[in-house]
Amino acid sequence: MNPLKAIVFSAMLIMAACNHAKHSHAQKNDPASLRFEQLNGDWQLTYITGPRIAFEGLYPDDKPRIRFKTADTSVSGNTGCNVFSGKFKTEQLKIS
Repeated sequence: MNPLKAIVFSAMLIMAACNHAKHSHAQKNDPASLRFEQLNGDWQLTYITGPRIAFEGLYPDDKPRIRFKTADTSVSGNTGCNVFSGKFKTEQLKIS
């Protein structure tokens, strides 16, 4: 192999590796991109801090739940007695 071709090929490999590492590192450290998909699914309230009240006594029939569907950005759930539904959006680490 021509020495010039070997040098150019090596330089291209190094640049490609650096670009890939930079891109992967940025995605790993981007909390917004990781957290959005982690929202997907059902969430249930299991604990409340504050005065000593039996959690099971507060919600004897139905514990508060929330369901996020990231595919269509819909949210639904119940508060223990009332139901709700709507759309949500995320911005960095905020849900609205």
